[in-house]
Amino acid sequence: MTDALRQLKEKRISDRKVVESISRWKAYLAASTARHETGGLSSVPLSESAYSSYRRGQRRPDFDRAKLIYEFLESGFDPDIRIDTINRFGIDVSSAGGALAQKILGFIGTDDSHYRYKDIDSLCGTYSMYRRNWIRSSEDYILRSIFHIGKVGGVYQMSETQQYKFRNKTIDEHDQGYVFPYSTNFFALSNSSSCLKFYTFHEMYPPLRRGTLVEELMGTVTGMATTGPHPSFKFVCKRSADRPKTGVFNLNDMKSSSEFEDILTYLMT
Repeated sequence: MTDALRQLKEKRISDRKVVESISRWKAYLAASTARHETGGLSSVPLSESAYSSYRRGQRRPDFDRAKLIYEFLESGFDPDIRIDTINRFGIDVSSAGGALAQKILGFIGTDDSHYRYKDIDSLCGTYSMYRRNWIRSSEDYILRSIFHIGKVGGVYQMSETQQYKFRNKTIDEHDQGYVFPYSTNFFALSNSSSCLKFYTFHEMYPPLRRGTLVEELMGTVTGMATTGPHPSFKFVCKRSADRPKTGVFNLNDMKSSSEFEDILTYLMT
């Protein structure tokens, strides 16, 4: 954080101006606490002398003040007070995928009354992903792949991995892409050497709440490869403590196991 504050000073933005702008942001938060879920930031005190000592590296801010300053810089509340590589979404645009993520978020727009970019934190982790196998003539099988969401350089990235054999055909596919919020949904775009995919996540369990990990994700995925049509398929993601084993399951075998009852209820309706 010290480097970021020094960068502001190098731009001839005074400590007083920063602190005054933070005070205006706190007043804005106080008037809209329920909508922004600020967690009490509007009541965190910050003096100019304290801020100056943080910038000079003479003192380290405690957790509340560090969070206050960081989230203010991330919010983009004052367009005159920003640092070059971190935008209002907390993305380091110099990192891999940072510039692309910034452009997409700017294009789709954001609304703080709905999901925010940082809310993807609750989705981060590794999942077993189940969906109908979309290989032609394999409607009686369910595919399990590895789905992962992580954060690098402030950018939320995702991957889906499939490695298995089916009807004498070897499947080895690794899709990589990025995750974004939109209204009360999330979506992801990924690409591999053989397929472009568009994922939508419209249901989560437990319901999304900042600071709590989501255990299950449900939605649809559309894959585009060669000629169309390109139908969408429902999927269920279940959080996994271990790396899941990928493969295909016979639908009738799954129906006889209570382990897959809730998964099939969603996938087959």
